[in-house]
Amino acid sequence: MQQKLNKQPFIDAFLIHKKPYLESKVIVYLLTEAHGLIAAMTHWSQSKKNHLSTFSTLSCQLLVKPNFSQLKKIEIKTFQAPLQGTHLFAGLYINELIYRFCETNQSQPELYACYIESIQQLSQQQPIEKTIRRFEFHLQELLGYGLNYECLIDNTNDWFYFDPEQGLKPSLSTQKRHIHRSHLENLRNNNFDDPGTLSSSKKIFALLTGHILGKNQIFTKNILPKTETQTEHSER
Repeated sequence: MQQKLNKQPFIDAFLIHKKPYLESKVIVYLLTEAHGLIAAMTHWSQSKKNHLSTFSTLSCQLLVKPNFSQLKKIEIKTFQAPLQGTHLFAGLYINELIYRFCETNQSQPELYACYIESIQQLSQQQPIEKTIRRFEFHLQELLGYGLNYECLIDNTNDWFYFDPEQGLKPSLSTQKRHIHRSHLENLRNNNFDDPGTLSSSKKIFALLTGHILGKNQIFTKNILPKTETQTEHSER
């Protein structure tokens, strides 16, 4: 096993989550382009502690296996300066979404590219809510819950509601949880500039989160609502 592990090539990865295992081991969750999210087990050495840098591009020597992969070596390929303030919380929120929603060992090149783009936007201090909503929206599509925009053509209604199992449905109601046609058209065009569209996108993803996770919460989400909108308005 050790000889086979030593022959494995190095691949790029991002640290998504880690947790201790037994006394001297740790399980790390790594996002890769070719294998998606990988759960890998490794001995917890000082060298690995120093190199497990969140949001930095890591170079990892891995033996990928169906359940727990084996991590031999890890190095920092491209160091990412630490995110600051609410941008850090936003990055941790994105990491938790990947950890909670994505299955391991499923190739997700689109998710990998979207993650890189999101972290770059946060590192450049771009508007937090727009970055988060865009990532949630693309993650929703990758999970197989993309919006059925054909209902906008089949119906003349101005208001719609989202059912995670059935998709978008027309509605005559204007309740707060319902979504206006113009916001859905913006989402279809990948346009997140409008505050109303951001709010509607947040509603849709909240419904999906409740459907998938039930009563389980996204822990880092509790940090964001208190700070993200206030911070962005104060910076304008």
